[in-house]
Amino acid sequence: ARCHQSRGDDPGDEAEQAMKEAGDALEDLAEEIEEMRQALEELEALEDLEEAAEGSKAKMGDGEGEFDKPSWKDFAKGKGPGGGKREKEEDETGTFKARVKGKLQRGQTVKTGTADGKNITGRSASETRELVKAGLSKESDPLENQKLSKTQREHAQQYFEALRDNN
Repeated sequence: ARCHQSRGDDPGDEAEQAMKEAGDALEDLAEEIEEMRQALEELEALEDLEEAAEGSKAKMGDGEGEFDKPSWKDFAKGKGPGGGKREKEEDETGTFKARVKGKLQRGQTVKTGTADGKNITGRSASETRELVKAGLSKESDPLENQKLSKTQREHAQQYFEALRDNN
């Protein structure tokens, strides 16, 4: 609403001012109606687009459209590459016992070194102590310079790893 000031008591000025205000209000109203008409056209275009999208979804979903793709709801009854669940079929199944005879073989022997002395059974603890003391007093060859085969190296490596894991 626009405010107007009267400059005098002339009724012609007031009527002219009122007519001008009414014309301005009508122009504003016409602009709003035009904006609403454009918005309505856009809304109708969007609704048409939405209906087209729904139609394409329906055609793709039930497998009876331009694409002929199977639906996951068809339970693979003669359509498509077999998507979906199938009805259960009764098959003859049973159990049987089977026994497989395995061939047992001796394990591999790995030589890791040699020991001095004779193998004597029934040796007492005191004799063993004396042999150990005698062995400690002698200088022994260090094993660092001894060359081992690949299997012996692997065996020694496994042995030391087992020792580390136990501690």
